[in-house]
Amino acid sequence: MVNAKRIIGVMALTLKQGEECTMTFDGEDEEAAAAFCKTFLEENL
Repeated sequence: MVNAKRIIGVMALTLKQGEECTMTFDGEDEEAAAAFCKTFLEENL
């Protein structure tokens, strides 16, 4: 588990194409953050 605000932590995951990951969001804007990430990933991966 890593904090996505820490890019080194995200890079250390070394995810590869086809692998699955689970993201959780916490905070006041968690729904907006989840929607943004979903859209970004669908459009760019």
